[in-house]
Amino acid sequence: MQINNLRKFNKYDILFCLIFSALIFYLFNNISFFNNLLGEINLSDLMGYTNDGVASKPKSCNDYFFCRAPTIPYLYYLLLNSFSINFVIFFQIFLLVSATFLIRIKLINLNVSSWIASFLFIILVINPKTLKYSFGTQDESFYIPVLLLGISLLIEFVLKKNVKNLIYLNLTFALIVLIREAGIAFYFLLILINIYYLIKIDNKSYKKKISLTILV
Repeated sequence: MQINNLRKFNKYDILFCLIFSALIFYLFNNISFFNNLLGEINLSDLMGYTNDGVASKPKSCNDYFFCRAPTIPYLYYLLLNSFSINFVIFFQIFLLVSATFLIRIKLINLNVSSWIASFLFIILVINPKTLKYSFGTQDESFYIPVLLLGISLLIEFVLKKNVKNLIYLNLTFALIVLIREAGIAFYFLLILINIYYLIKIDNKSYKKKISLTILV
């Protein structure tokens, strides 16, 4: 399936995501009923990301029983030394809302009912089990939005199979692995997608095949 003139993420969508993110930030930060839905918020992380919102220098692998990807600890170290904790939390909410809204757009491009796509968007965004990570400082705070972005790019590749979308898909899933090692499970699926593209779709350019094989 390859469709032209697909609905794209535009400036009005960005504005909507900003307003929706601000609304979520206000409700879950200031109204006890919504705040209680989130349960315990992790702003004091044993992995050394923050201590009650104050950035601490990332620890080495020798401080733990096993190593984790250093991407998120160093990212939080940079963010929280540059911005306030409230700004970082709002940014995480905005990433979650934007990535989920992208999935909504891709589903509509797949001819899924806009009502169903919008319902799924609301369920994903305001689900306390996923939203609570956006109010904390954990791997999942970035892992979930990037995973949702990967899903939206996978749908985009199904809609429009070209090398550009495949490269974006590769880069996004590589980022997922950098954030959390468990993401390697999704990379096996990506290898199969790359092989399918090289064999079934692009049989013209040998150079493209070599470069994509290196990306995998």
